[in-house]
Amino acid sequence: MEIGYTHNINQSYGLMDGSGAELQRVLRSYGQPEPQAIESARSADNLDWLSSRPQVAIARATLRNGDARAALAASRLAVDREPGFWVAWQMLYLSAQRVGDTELAQEAQRHVRALNPSLRTDFRFTEPPPSYDHY
Repeated sequence: MEIGYTHNINQSYGLMDGSGAELQRVLRSYGQPEPQAIESARSADNLDWLSSRPQVAIARATLRNGDARAALAASRLAVDREPGFWVAWQMLYLSAQRVGDTELAQEAQRHVRALNPSLRTDFRFTEPPPSYDHY
């Protein structure tokens, strides 16, 4: 069985599909106060350890609440899990910038540009909307 193809998704492998409870937990985390958002994202992360989306959700919540170091840690995990997902790199860029790590921020921004060269200019330096977190 090939893991990663939508027709082969199985909860026992820890993967999410668009209808799964894990994805619903991540989506529910957007807009919640930070503690609830992190709890929802961590619940999803416990079931979906291969996806970066729960960590992206944690990065969004912690960055929004001013905890750039926690956002940086979550963003690093997201990038490690899915190095081809530009939103994870964008969150790493924003987090690194907030903690003052300009070298890491520049590296992350290079990845964003390489992965999504047609990214709208107004999204290059801001948090992308959660609608880009789809699978």
